[in-house]
Amino acid sequence: MSRDAIKLSRNPRVRSAIEAVLAPIGTDGIKRVSFKEGDVELESANELQAKDILSSFDISTAAETEEEGEPDTVTAWLRVYSPVYDEKADKWRFWYGDHQIYADISDTTIARDAIARGGALINELYKVKLQITQHLTKGGATRPEFKILQVMDFREAPQQRALPF
Repeated sequence: MSRDAIKLSRNPRVRSAIEAVLAPIGTDGIKRVSFKEGDVELESANELQAKDILSSFDISTAAETEEEGEPDTVTAWLRVYSPVYDEKADKWRFWYGDHQIYADISDTTIARDAIARGGALINELYKVKLQITQHLTKGGATRPEFKILQVMDFREAPQQRALPF
């Protein structure tokens, strides 16, 4: 894998886009994804190839010397994974696509607003400006760090209404 391809695979936006394209493979009878130009198939990937592509994101090389990448800011929908009932908690656990992440919420009013609403629920949605910084560990792996810079929208989790008995 070329150095440019490795660097590109570490870009959170590129990774999210590739993961989203490959995610349907292996579900609901979808066996492969194909990329075409007109009637000409340019590339395709089956389930095994898709897994190989996604696992290649974790490849590191000895030639990689960068210790911390430039922060990247994206607009993202985050879904609450596990609510926190402490207003002083500076990190919450969210779903970011199909990945669980810990995100720093210290510069937001997420915790205070949740307490004011009477708590937080699993699957509540936040549209946020999310800063992602990649760190290179001593072992050569990358470790992303997430920080919510701004909450742009909030949607309560669906709730089941009480049924009359």
